[in-house]
Amino acid sequence: MPGSVQRALDSGKRFLWDVPERPAGRARRAILWFIHLVYKLLLEFKKGQLTVRAASLVYTTILTIVPVLTVAFSVLKSIGVHNKLQPLLYQFLEPLGSRGTEITDTIVSFVDNVKVGVLGSIGLAFLLYTVISSIQQIEGAFNYTWHVTKERNLARKFRDYLSVILAGPVLLVSAVGLTGTVLTLTVTKKLRAIAPLGVLIETAGNLVPYLMVFLSFTLLYYLLPNTRVQFRSALVGGISAGVLWQTGGLAFTSFVVSSVQYPAIYKGFAILLLFLIWLYYSWLILLVGAKISFYHQHPTLLAMKDESELCSQRMRERTALAVMYLIGLHYYHNRPRWTHGKLVRTIGLPLGHLQEILDLLVARGILLQLADDQSYMPARDLDMISVADIITTMRDVGDPTPHFISRIGAPAEIDILLERIEVHGLEGTETITIKSLVLAAPAPHAA
Repeated sequence: MPGSVQRALDSGKRFLWDVPERPAGRARRAILWFIHLVYKLLLEFKKGQLTVRAASLVYTTILTIVPVLTVAFSVLKSIGVHNKLQPLLYQFLEPLGSRGTEITDTIVSFVDNVKVGVLGSIGLAFLLYTVISSIQQIEGAFNYTWHVTKERNLARKFRDYLSVILAGPVLLVSAVGLTGTVLTLTVTKKLRAIAPLGVLIETAGNLVPYLMVFLSFTLLYYLLPNTRVQFRSALVGGISAGVLWQTGGLAFTSFVVSSVQYPAIYKGFAILLLFLIWLYYSWLILLVGAKISFYHQHPTLLAMKDESELCSQRMRERTALAVMYLIGLHYYHNRPRWTHGKLVRTIGLPLGHLQEILDLLVARGILLQLADDQSYMPARDLDMISVADIITTMRDVGDPTPHFISRIGAPAEIDILLERIEVHGLEGTETITIKSLVLAAPAPHAA
């Protein structure tokens, strides 16, 4: 019996991981993609990064919700559509039932009481700083899911964040208003009177809130990470997160309706507790959707059981050599220079891992990054760049300083062995065993 169980486990492991890059059968590929995705998401939850970042975003939201809505309210008020903001808040907090309405009214009253005109230049600057900081926190969480280690520079932050702050609320409210206008047109009413078209129009009207959620999530995944995200990958993540968010909203509504003990236990704090739980769930779903977008764009990593292999020495050396080969090939034949985006799409690694290797090659004077278009070219003649230079650059990463090495308590015999390996490589070390090292050493003194 134990043997049959083990064989079944081994078969399952081979089915999941020991498969070719393009396994036969569309159904099998779809099943494997879904199972690998669930496995990777569970692994992320086990590591705790998604939950910690979601909790951090909840804290950020509590601190910045009034300033963010104040800026959005001011932008919408300048074009006379500020009254459309409250229904959007109602929709977001709809799973909280009547308590959601109460929270929305409280938040809107706070926003109404903030007089932007009397804040002064310092107060206005602090308000904008708070809003930008909140968007920066969201970008940081998205960059983590995309393995991006570099943030936008100050100029790009100001430009991109200001675009989100100013254009985001206007586009969202305009889309909602346009949809409502179309549904109330005379032509639409006449079409509704026709039986088949009426059902279709009614169904389309009911789907509009869901489509708005999908579109909002998709745009966040497409615009916020500091890397090039393919729109279809952002769309897959947006739809997935939208479905999870709407499904969770229905479940949360049922929970709120049935949880009569919370008001009895927490009294006036029950509404705040439910709001925090829903906020945490919303951020968690948003980060899960970002992770789905990432794996859709990098399916090779989804099929990799252990992503720590990306940081292995062999992987780094292979990637560095591939980068130098591609850049050298285009340079020699006078072809267009390679950029971050082209290298990411060709090699298939996330930008964060590739960027680290590119930065190392630039720092060692092997590559040169041009300022005008951020493309790369060899820093010196190809005859002057050896494979050993590239391998040595990758192997020197993270090496401690000699001063620190000397402070580590290791016997002199070990230093002698390492010096020999440094000069001659691993040649001859296959005959050196731990026993031979022990026999060659003097007997230790009694403790």
